[in-house]
Amino acid sequence: MDAIGGKEHSVSEAVGAEAFEPLPVAGEGGELFDAPSLFYLTHQEAIDEWARLRQVAIRANEWLSTVMPPRLEEVAATMGFTVSHRPASQGEAWILLHPPEMPTHDGRPILAIGLAWSPTSINLATTGLWAGVRVETGASGVGVRELFLQDAQRHLEAEAGWKLSGDASWPTYRYLNGVQRWWTDLDDCRERLAGEVAATANRFRDSVVAGLDRIRGMGQA
Repeated sequence: MDAIGGKEHSVSEAVGAEAFEPLPVAGEGGELFDAPSLFYLTHQEAIDEWARLRQVAIRANEWLSTVMPPRLEEVAATMGFTVSHRPASQGEAWILLHPPEMPTHDGRPILAIGLAWSPTSINLATTGLWAGVRVETGASGVGVRELFLQDAQRHLEAEAGWKLSGDASWPTYRYLNGVQRWWTDLDDCRERLAGEVAATANRFRDSVVAGLDRIRGMGQA
């Protein structure tokens, strides 16, 4: 809604509702074209141009990859953890918190807590972000995953919103709530996300530390 002359008006009212009216269909078979189809056909050029200008995912990726790693390094430092970051250019993007001595596989920590998102569908207004525990399945990950779940089970049963997952890489995770008009206060959005990750880290820190001890016992450290 836009404020014009001290009153709120919709965009169609401000421009003129008639400007948005689709051209009527005429001729045999016209009943096959519903209102949305006619609207698109009438305004196809403008709609396609706006679609080409849509940069939500690209801009959100850039912002998350720029501002969240240093902020989450601060969160990690409060619990003696460090941070690993995989940018969106390499697939599923994530920022992971884990003990510095956590073994890795191809540079990825075997067990960690973090924030992740899908680069192709991220929209901070609706999210596409999740926080949870990640297991690197490429390095005896099945055994590590089961060890983590055994320790975390009792915590998960008492935590609203957290469930066990069938996803091999994310044995437990939770989608985050969207932040409407996030770009109007980027600092607030950053702190909300950092708070979600901090709460997740506090919830599962002991399980990850216990997992590290067990990984050492398995001879992976």
